[in-house]
Amino acid sequence: MTSPTPLLVVPELIWTIAAGASVITPVVTSARTKRQGTSSAWDPFTAPFPAAVAVAALAYAAAALAADRLSFSAVAFSLWPAMAASALHYTVSGRIRRWPNWADYGFAAIGALLYGALPI
Repeated sequence: MTSPTPLLVVPELIWTIAAGASVITPVVTSARTKRQGTSSAWDPFTAPFPAAVAVAALAYAAAALAADRLSFSAVAFSLWPAMAASALHYTVSGRIRRWPNWADYGFAAIGALLYGALPI
């Protein structure tokens, strides 16, 4: 197994921190709004999730294929970027009125590309 280059690890680490924060934020705000009864809670399987899964799976497969490490069971790693994109959509769309859907798909694709390129 080869060691990953820092040029790949550092962006993946930054993306993982951003994705973690985007998942933690709606969980906390959903719990708070559920106690107050003011707003709907975050449902991770809403609108951008199915398309984000497809985009992330394709991006992961492309990166893993380029690195000659593609296996169909490993494409399940694309679910984490898709879940993070769904959480990012919930978090940001409540604050920014015109949040484009391509930003969610881009976030999922970048994360899946980085994970696909890593020698896990």
